[in-house]
Amino acid sequence: MRTEKDELLDKWMNVYGAEVLRTAFFYVKDISIAEDMFQEVFLKAYKKMNTYRGEASIRTWILKITINQCKDYLKSNWFKRILLNWETKDYVLPEVDTTLNPESIVLHHEERQELLEQVLKISLPLREVLILYYYHDLSQNEIADILKIPFGTVRSRLHRSKEVLKKQLKLGGDYDEKY
Repeated sequence: MRTEKDELLDKWMNVYGAEVLRTAFFYVKDISIAEDMFQEVFLKAYKKMNTYRGEASIRTWILKITINQCKDYLKSNWFKRILLNWETKDYVLPEVDTTLNPESIVLHHEERQELLEQVLKISLPLREVLILYYYHDLSQNEIADILKIPFGTVRSRLHRSKEVLKKQLKLGGDYDEKY
């Protein structure tokens, strides 16, 4: 017998599932691991449903769970021993406008692929702010709340990530942000 809680979880998975999967991929860079994170996130959301206090939107709460799950995974010893799989990058990119001519579609695909590769090269603290701001369209205050960092840190990381990304794209991905 399905409960009201089960129905709510189904709704959340339908509404936020793709966003959770893409966010997880941006952290772990492997689609099969991102799919595991997807399962873990919604399992945790289901178990913790009664702890949701309504201080932030459901979307923000679920993204916070996603980010924390991914960070926990990245800290794990198991993750540190495996090689990352880059074969599934297309999975996280938005759809191409199919009304374009074939040449434009190929060019657009290549540009999107290059942008994703460069974003994935940025250090995690910079990348997560960039993804949350531009990809998830969260405000800087929401990002500060999710990541538990000061607002000023969000602003500086956002600025720095854009600078690093610009330099990487100009140099064909050869820019090392440490210098």
